Amino acid sequence: MTINHDLKLLRKMLAWGIRERLLTATGFKVAGENVIRLDPESPREERLTSEEAERKLFEAAAPHLRGVITAMLETCCRPGEILSLQWQDVDLETRELTIRAEKAKTRRARRLPISSRLLAVLEMRRLDQSDQPFPPDAYVFGNRIGERVKSKGDWQKMTTLFVSKVSALSPAISSHNIIARPPFASQMQLSFTDGS
Repeated sequence: MTINHDLKLLRKMLAWGIRERLLTATGFKVAGENVIRLDPESPREERLTSEEAERKLFEAAAPHLRGVITAMLETCCRPGEILSLQWQDVDLETRELTIRAEKAKTRRARRLPISSRLLAVLEMRRLDQSDQPFPPDAYVFGNRIGERVKSKGDWQKMTTLFVSKVSALSPAISSHNIIARPPFASQMQLSFTDGS
């Protein structure tokens, strides 16, 4: 939840202020007791894990969404992390991509392996309309000239029709929980055992 994320960040900033003796108290605690609590995050109830469900997702997706979906499935990244990925964050030689801290929900940088399936998608997207490699600051899953697909609102617009098409799979499907994000260790193990 964005509110929880913002509250955690604010709590850390105020705690730093107290440690540095810039503040004497925060609004988060009164007499040592937490007075501002984080909202519980509702668990995602539906995970698409079978090959059949994945096939249906790709059949229902518009062509411009298929690469994003592949990247989300292969990396277990969130939509915003994938949509903010720039070519400077992708190393096709070492087959790694970097999710920079400022673009990650957790605010921690991560280096992720690029599977064979994702590599094929990235190689198809690497060249611009004039068959020249995109510059480092261009967005991997941007528009035709490498500009970013802006914000959550645009992602929701792009996926509204898609979600309505696949909602027959399960009423719990939304643009936020379309992609199963299994534990990363399991995903890593799969990437090393499938020859990618």
